[in-house]
Amino acid sequence: MKSLQRQKSASTTAREINIDFADASEEIARVFEPGIYILRINGATVINSEEGNTCILLQVSELESQARVDTRPIGLAWPNADEKRLAAENRHVIAQLLHLAEQPTSGNLAELLVKLLELEFTVRLSLATDNNTERTYNAIAAVDVGIAP
Repeated sequence: MKSLQRQKSASTTAREINIDFADASEEIARVFEPGIYILRINGATVINSEEGNTCILLQVSELESQARVDTRPIGLAWPNADEKRLAAENRHVIAQLLHLAEQPTSGNLAELLVKLLELEFTVRLSLATDNNTERTYNAIAAVDVGIAP
């Protein structure tokens, strides 16, 4: 039978550790119910893989609650992406955001994404499932240009 044995330390004085677990919950992104929300882009990262995949990760928060929205990287290009409708839909979402920010819709990806920081926009969020982990997350279904934040 296996048993857990505590390793004895050289110190005989117990160390006091204070942790505020409530702070951690503010850092964790949450999944919102499908619907229309006003979001703010707090950060954007370009992710390039050796396989030729290009994605961006938008760090967004819901404006009213200030809660982080649980999103996954948005695939923009990958081998055979021209055959995939998803890549075109994802590029369209980014084009809509650039249009809202009154920025050009073509150019260096990293430079364009910097122009989106702090952008507030109205969006329709949907639910999606990661095929590998089966975790549910929010996806940007549509940017509503006609609804002002």
